[in-house]
Amino acid sequence: MGKKGIFPGIRPRLNVYMRRPHINRKYKDRLFCALFGQDREALLQLYNALNGTAYTDSSQLTVVTLDNIIYMKMVNDLAFVIAGVLNLYEHQSTYNPNMPLRFLLYIAEEYDRITHRQNTDIYGEKLVMLPTPQCVVFYNGDKRTADEELLRLSDAFQNKDVPADLELTVHLRNINLGHNRNLMRQCPRLWEYASLVGRIKEDLASGFPIKTAVEEAVSYCLEQGILTDFLRENRSGVLGMLRALTEFDEKKHIRLMKQYAREDGLAEGMLTERAATILEFLAAHGNVPADLQARITGQTDISTLRAWTHIAAHCDSLADFMEKTGCNG
Repeated sequence: MGKKGIFPGIRPRLNVYMRRPHINRKYKDRLFCALFGQDREALLQLYNALNGTAYTDSSQLTVVTLDNIIYMKMVNDLAFVIAGVLNLYEHQSTYNPNMPLRFLLYIAEEYDRITHRQNTDIYGEKLVMLPTPQCVVFYNGDKRTADEELLRLSDAFQNKDVPADLELTVHLRNINLGHNRNLMRQCPRLWEYASLVGRIKEDLASGFPIKTAVEEAVSYCLEQGILTDFLRENRSGVLGMLRALTEFDEKKHIRLMKQYAREDGLAEGMLTERAATILEFLAAHGNVPADLQARITGQTDISTLRAWTHIAAHCDSLADFMEKTGCNG
């Protein structure tokens, strides 16, 4: 039998990963921002579709998107205020559970700008009024998600036993074709964007080179009357944007995959070592039942195994260990 190495299973995953067409996710982020960030009517249409409103005057919409030239590295995709609501929109092609934290930082910067612009005194006795925040992520990556998911900042809080004094909720909307049909009907611009991206994905999955897939998708959309106004005015720019941002750094991805594999291997080794230590302690009290062995070796939470190790070292019997750890249920 050949040598398995310390990361069994990583090679097949790596091979599958390398065979997949990889696209720099920024091409979709920037295209999304170009479509909605530069067209107030389209942005208002998107807002109405999300909130069930019927505003018609786009001049009521004030764009406040953070600019990294002013705010160092703090940048968001789209931010605007309308009817006392601060809307923060982000486009993501990679599923990111840390979006609530990112939105928290964005909101802090936005409120700082607002209070400075209005010359308000946050240390005074008068209540400073702020626009109500709404945070939305438009997601069209490959990870399967529901039409809508809620991401909460509290999911990242370490101590779940202490009531948190802070919460932030992010609405994740899946905008891949076939999802959120009602939203797409109410915002045709969003459906058109999803159609362009969906066509590129289909062509890549069919084996088209990236350049060919992009050009074919743009031509298809023009023939079908999809994004015609935008693509006719910006076709060369769009093609250049898409092609320039679909480069894939193969060496970098291999290096990252190996790094993740090492981390997975180390974590797995720690779990195995802890489980073996617990079983060694318990063996002093007699033969460990097979179901209890399976319960211990199947535990994947390292903090739980640490606690069980302490209990196993000080328990009076197997029954005592099982009762204190809940393994007798």
